[in-house]
Amino acid sequence: MRKDLPDTRPPPRTGIAAEHRGLESELFELAHRLTDDRLGDAELTFAALRSRLLDHMALEEETMFPLLDGEPGATLRREHGVIRDLLAVTGAAIAAGNRGAGLAALGRLAVCVGEHSDREDRILYPVVTSATSALER
Repeated sequence: MRKDLPDTRPPPRTGIAAEHRGLESELFELAHRLTDDRLGDAELTFAALRSRLLDHMALEEETMFPLLDGEPGATLRREHGVIRDLLAVTGAAIAAGNRGAGLAALGRLAVCVGEHSDREDRILYPVVTSATSALER
């Protein structure tokens, strides 16, 4: 980036944290659609959420996780695997029209995504912010 122009981009943590909050909000919207027995709407909402969440995790794995050494990075990668598994279970329940199983799986997914986001806030973002600052020097 040219040093004579101000950087108007949000810091990496801000953008990613906002993305996490948006994904969590979509999980709750999906729960409302399932609770209201709007399975057709729930399928569409789930498909969009699934795609966005998978893209988000792929971006983190490709660009940010390599900055982490050892167990912290391995933990975050394992959690992404659990999230992918829960997406599959949730999607199967919704596709089968099983509202109860869909809500149960979605509840587990929401908890997992929330805990994972909090962990990334504590572990990943300080590393990314530090690396970004070092590159801009």
